[in-house]
Amino acid sequence: MNLYYIEAIHFLERQDINMKFYAGLDVGGTSGRVKFSAEDKTLIGEYLGEGCAFNTEGYELGREKYRKLMDAALSKYELKSSDCLGICIAASGIDSKEQEMQMRSIFEEMGFAKERILAVNDCELFLYLSKGPVLVTISGTGSICYGRNEAGEVFRTGGWNHVLSDEGSAYDIGLQAFKTYADWLDGRNNCPILAKKIANATGVKTLEQADVYVNDHLLDKSPVGGLAVLCAQAAEEGDLAAETIIKECAAKIFALVWDTCCKMEGKPDNRIKRELDEAFFANQEAKALQADLWLWGSVNVKNTFFREQIINMAKKKLPNVTVKIPEKTALDIALGAAQEHFA
Repeated sequence: MNLYYIEAIHFLERQDINMKFYAGLDVGGTSGRVKFSAEDKTLIGEYLGEGCAFNTEGYELGREKYRKLMDAALSKYELKSSDCLGICIAASGIDSKEQEMQMRSIFEEMGFAKERILAVNDCELFLYLSKGPVLVTISGTGSICYGRNEAGEVFRTGGWNHVLSDEGSAYDIGLQAFKTYADWLDGRNNCPILAKKIANATGVKTLEQADVYVNDHLLDKSPVGGLAVLCAQAAEEGDLAAETIIKECAAKIFALVWDTCCKMEGKPDNRIKRELDEAFFANQEAKALQADLWLWGSVNVKNTFFREQIINMAKKKLPNVTVKIPEKTALDIALGAAQEHFA
């Protein structure tokens, strides 16, 4: 039987003028997804609409986009914001307390009860997957790490856009790969497999063309980030330069995790400070911290070699940390967070 037909039957069976419900949102720069459940946690349905990068698009445009998204989602299932038992908004661009409060005010304006709104950064959301101490690091187009200690304090490291940070991300890998290719064009290194892949993908065959390509895409993360896949493929095919890039960028992600652990412990002097200095790191004693470490983002999840580097470093220096990959989607986690937080 068609999934949407089953969903419609379930909805009609529960239909009520004042149906109480929970809502979860997963909103990125491209798309925004909303998922509803009834008070008994059975599924009502989902809605897909336009996304919003709240930190770059600003409050006014963000307000307009979120109102449009929620108006359409609520209308589809004939729900009222005043009947919401709890809503969790996991959004790209909630990077400060001020932005969190702005997001909450947008939903208050729509009629959601002030005490029933949870607004978090889309990475911070994954902290809700574990009880007690927990870490989550994302390496996708960008990178970031969050941690929560035994006292419930939450700490953040990185994720301040691709100019200030995003180390170890797809953008970082792609940029390092393109620089390596430029060096190859300049006769300064040897990366034949990587060079062939980048040349075929970009059409860049000379340093002059490389210069134009970088200037055209310096602030556009997607084309540069897309080169990360080529770098991973080249590494798997035996290109040593590509393999070095993958290892170094995986080490940067672990540096985010390590520094977040230091913040959780209140020991800032032991932080790695962005780059993973091997000599410094080798002299650090393994931490006794017991926690889950959730890995998310396309690079962490899809690049096995990259992920294995992080796992191996964790085994050496964070032996009591359990590395995991979420089985649920971010949207399901957001809905679950709303159900649990406002139960």
